[in-house]
Amino acid sequence: LSPNVLKESEKGGFHETLSGCGCVNPYRPSEHVRSLTKLSEGAVCKYWNMCLLCDNAFITENSLPKLILYRDRVAAALDEDSPAIQTRKGLYQDVLKLIDGILESDVIFPSSVIDSARYVAATMDDLMVDQLVYQGV
Repeated sequence: LSPNVLKESEKGGFHETLSGCGCVNPYRPSEHVRSLTKLSEGAVCKYWNMCLLCDNAFITENSLPKLILYRDRVAAALDEDSPAIQTRKGLYQDVLKLIDGILESDVIFPSSVIDSARYVAATMDDLMVDQLVYQGV
């Protein structure tokens, strides 16, 4: 098929997610994510808290500041242990471990890149990641 004839669900490319990472194809999340969610076939994935658990996710240097903010929100939600997160607690713990692994100096990214990302994250408005970690009212 010509690229012009592809359905939206068959298109790939770069899509930034709310959690900071990129997604190769939000219309076709990995089997792991589909098995854990109620995603309808062909619908765009809206499970942003699962991006890091998906084979379609990728992280770049530009992703790191937002990912750091997201990590801080997840850690705060776990520390507060709100009843509103109990059903997602295991997911948040897994995501926190993944992010901590990504942010380990000189493993994936050089320490200078991670330090710069932490500086940028400190200057960003963390309201943009608030909706990712629902903690109730």
